[in-house]
Amino acid sequence: MKKRVIAYFLLMLTVFVTAACGTKSESKSSSKPEKGNCTAIDCIKNLKSENTVEEINKVIGFEGKLIDEKNNVYSWEIGKDDKLIATYYNGDKATIEAKYVVDELKNDKIDFSSYSEIQSLLKKGESLTYEEFNKKVNGTGLLYLISPSNKKYVWVNKKGEYLNANFSNSTGKCTFVTGRLEKKE
Repeated sequence: MKKRVIAYFLLMLTVFVTAACGTKSESKSSSKPEKGNCTAIDCIKNLKSENTVEEINKVIGFEGKLIDEKNNVYSWEIGKDDKLIATYYNGDKATIEAKYVVDELKNDKIDFSSYSEIQSLLKKGESLTYEEFNKKVNGTGLLYLISPSNKKYVWVNKKGEYLNANFSNSTGKCTFVTGRLEKKE
């Protein structure tokens, strides 16, 4: 009888540990796509506005859904809050945008203390390249929008503050910056 109780206890312990480990590994998979080959932020790095829907399907790993016939808009639902949208409007070039959760992009190294300097340069007409912008904020921006005329990147610091910057495809220079930063008093 004593051996049965011990065996039962060990069996229950094994089931509990296995279930708990399964839960932990699932929660860590938020950076992995629920569907397809890559997350939206990772997939967009391999796309161009010239890509056809079929080419985008190959990169992502499944077929997108036509969600707006008038504007020729396709959507790829990669995860709960992770998707790509390609809008072709009336042409053969798309505006492709990655939708994502800002908090998952936090970077401890990003520093927005030079934001006023960036704004001052833009107001003077002295723009920055993507590489120069990265140096000003101490980190690499994440591409989240591609269009025939520009690319947009986002930088997110450890507090969840963010900057979005638009870079012209023709000049490679920043044309404007938006974002959410805490006010400093």
